[in-house]
Amino acid sequence: MQMKTVSAVAALCLALLGAACGGSSSGATTTRGSGGSGAGGGSSGTAGGGTGGAGGGSADDPAWDAYCTSHVKACDDGDADRIAACQGEHACALDFVRADALKLLTDCLATTCDDSCLSGAVAKTTPSTAAKSFQAACQAFVAQCPSLNDDDCQNAAIVTDATIAKYQACLSNDCAAASDCFNSVDDSVQTGCGDWL
Repeated sequence: MQMKTVSAVAALCLALLGAACGGSSSGATTTRGSGGSGAGGGSSGTAGGGTGGAGGGSADDPAWDAYCTSHVKACDDGDADRIAACQGEHACALDFVRADALKLLTDCLATTCDDSCLSGAVAKTTPSTAAKSFQAACQAFVAQCPSLNDDDCQNAAIVTDATIAKYQACLSNDCAAASDCFNSVDDSVQTGCGDWL
């Protein structure tokens, strides 16, 4: 199951995150299929991350601002509007992606739009208890619904427990409704929060 975004990296990173490098997440549509990568949940806690005022930027983390500038220069020709949008998304990124996984992702994405950043972060992040439980339940669910892919199951280690709970609720549906439910969670998480990817 994939999340919408427009950065090739997430193709997660945000289910974190099937995305294409550059552009804006507004107006993008979520697709579900057999390919790509998505994020699906698990956090041992999230840190805060305020957003800047009218001038943009992250009020609490100059490193986030530097990441945005570097990433957008590498992946989107340094578009000033996209840099400002990214800088304002620190808090929403932390609402979806665990702080430790976000650091791994942004360290990698600062200079590239490579899809391997997502898989690297997933491999290096120890899943929370909630993520482990969700992964097992999700894999069992996908086995009963072969039309669904298991990206959210596989990438559960990198997202917050709050997001995991939303995905977990989707597993109480039939196959078609579960896909719609995952899409709805993906959309709610990514709307207005995809420029950092």
